[in-house]
Amino acid sequence: MFEKINKIAGIVGSIGAIIATIIIFNLSQQKKELTFTILSTNKIVDLNKPMLEKLSISYDSFKVTQLYMIECKIENTGNKELTPDDFLDEIIIDVDRIGKILTVNLDLYPANMSSDFGYKLYYMRLKPDMLNPNDYIIATLFYSCDTSDFNPPIINSRIKNGEIKTINKSQNGKGFKFYLPFGKTTETILFWVTLIMNLFYVLIILYASFKYNQDKPFYVNIIVFLILSFSIMFSILYMIKDM
Repeated sequence: MFEKINKIAGIVGSIGAIIATIIIFNLSQQKKELTFTILSTNKIVDLNKPMLEKLSISYDSFKVTQLYMIECKIENTGNKELTPDDFLDEIIIDVDRIGKILTVNLDLYPANMSSDFGYKLYYMRLKPDMLNPNDYIIATLFYSCDTSDFNPPIINSRIKNGEIKTINKSQNGKGFKFYLPFGKTTETILFWVTLIMNLFYVLIILYASFKYNQDKPFYVNIIVFLILSFSIMFSILYMIKDM
């Protein structure tokens, strides 16, 4: 009786895994997502009071006592291209108004991407022509502030039928985060591998239920365990990819 219940539970669990995989795959389709990541915040100039009596640093006639280099990454982490029409407005990155932006350096990946951009004292704006999946922009802000107690930059923008995520690695980057740089083709391959292995698992259970005798359950269980292990592994890899 217990073995029959175990077999039925295995079949139901396998069917549930197949359904869950299909649901995850469908939810991942046509996802518009932009991720704003603060990669680092480094102080590159720090003049204390004794030094100010002998040394002066200025940028375009603006005297600098403390200067920070803030590196930010704007990346299309979805699986659909983003065009200017997908944004309700330009991409705006605001800084704390207790300091000022002196200059901004922009790096585009891929290099043939083009983007209109500009900056004022308290914000910078971006308007890329197109961001394909995994395309990204590195914006390096040189921010002058007399104190280290300032709020990190924030992104102000909205995507039609999409979302914008913010990650601050300069403060919370010590925690472990599993990341897999999968593209769309790899996602599709992983999905079908997972689906086929789950289907194979169901067929093995059904075959064992009708073909094998009760005196040979051990080898069947080993085979099922190995197949299920690989199936679960691929499912987990696919799910944590977008975490």
